Amino acid sequence: MDFMRGEETQVFGAMDLFDIKLPATFMFLSSHTKLVDVDGNGSICESFTTLSGQIFNSLRYQSLLASSLPDEEPPHLHLDLLKQGVQAGLDYGLQRSALLVRFMDTLQDTRPEERFAFLEGIVLASDLRAIRKGYPRLRQRVYMLGNRLRAEAYQAALLGYINPDVRCDYLGEDSMDEAAKRGAWRIANLRT
Repeated sequence: MDFMRGEETQVFGAMDLFDIKLPATFMFLSSHTKLVDVDGNGSICESFTTLSGQIFNSLRYQSLLASSLPDEEPPHLHLDLLKQGVQAGLDYGLQRSALLVRFMDTLQDTRPEERFAFLEGIVLASDLRAIRKGYPRLRQRVYMLGNRLRAEAYQAALLGYINPDVRCDYLGEDSMDEAAKRGAWRIANLRT
């Protein structure tokens, strides 16, 4: 089961705004991670959603990990620590792996930005497991909308753990808002 609450509008807007090659998977990276499958005719076939953005923010701001993480989003992602976090998440699950962030702060010489990437990898590991099991139609082209660092993380994870031949295109930090506006405009024009 899954449903969309506006992403269909964003898909149509993105297809209008950007040079989109179909078939494709659109990946929305915000409070949720949502994958939307679009076939070669531009029809939406299915969607798949996780709570990863909310889980990450809950751990980042409302758990004992908050003091171990940077106050601001770092300028770049430490991909080596992201990969270590993904592996820890795959090996130990979310609850044990998340606690490693605190241990890294207390027992190792690590920086907040490194622990941020490690935590992103842990949460991302859960999405990878879910995508492998529940979203068998990941296309060769994936268009990512939303948060820049999450897009960087998911691109590395998709290439490293799902399909090394997938082509990921990031549409920009403001792509979700731009696509929503354009999609709403397109839909309104179709109705008149």
